[in-house]
Amino acid sequence: MRFITSAVTLLLLHHVAAFSPVLQQRSSMALFMGKKKQKGPPKLSYAERLQHKREMDREKSSVEAPPPVPLVQEEGSPQQLAKQMVEAQRTSIDMLTFVRQRVECLPLTTIMESLNKDGYVVVDDFLASEDAVSKIQAEGLALFEKEMMETDLTKLGCGEYLASIKGGDDQYLVCPRTIELVVSITKHMPPSLSEFDLDGSNCMAFMRTYDRSSQLASLALVEGAELAAPQPFDIVAKEEDDTRKVTLLYYPIAAEWSDGGITIEKGERLISAKRDRLILLLSDSCRHRPEYFAGDESRERASCLELHLIGKSKNL
Repeated sequence: MRFITSAVTLLLLHHVAAFSPVLQQRSSMALFMGKKKQKGPPKLSYAERLQHKREMDREKSSVEAPPPVPLVQEEGSPQQLAKQMVEAQRTSIDMLTFVRQRVECLPLTTIMESLNKDGYVVVDDFLASEDAVSKIQAEGLALFEKEMMETDLTKLGCGEYLASIKGGDDQYLVCPRTIELVVSITKHMPPSLSEFDLDGSNCMAFMRTYDRSSQLASLALVEGAELAAPQPFDIVAKEEDDTRKVTLLYYPIAAEWSDGGITIEKGERLISAKRDRLILLLSDSCRHRPEYFAGDESRERASCLELHLIGKSKNL
């Protein structure tokens, strides 16, 4: 505000200084003479008129024009950065709230019954928001493209890469909505699954991304190589001290995908990967095996968010 006032003042001074002393004198005379009809100005000789014009030109050229008054804040200014920060905070809160509402909408009684009976349950249209699913999908691909993933050594030759979702400034810049999805599920899912005594402030989360080009390149290294044989049926938490209790697999993949997913050993039920599909299974008892993504020329990459809810520490 101070800058704008100074600029306006300079602008007014500029206009005032543009008038010559002769014109200022005439203005003063007119003020004191009131409404009295004025006679025409005295005639000046050619030399006097020329000298008067030179004085006016010299006075005008000696006055610097004031700097323009900025009507719009420059990009990167403190005001603009503050506005961006407020918008980012609002977006983050909106996502956290949205996921909480989606968790609260789940048929949790039915989910508990299915987990206790079969060891797993399938929930389709978990987020039920094309915008939210697309953002999670894009972030899974961005982690791979920015080389923030490592080869999944448990699935060599399958073209899958892995990144631990831990948050932090660097990772949040790439996958903010994914981190918020993990945080909100971890906080709001355990109270609804109270039977498992889950920790609402701690979890283990990974983003897995399949890249068909990497898969083909790894297979090309071995003559006649084919896609790796299916993995054996197993459980997630194999060790006695493993604190993982409930595993969630979420697929933010394109609608065209029909492969991938898992197969449950009991009845050998195949649960294919599907856009916006959430699979919950008991980490320490549901025997299953992961199914590899195959892809084709029109389906190059796909991601899966793997989230493990863990039990509360016995020391608490």
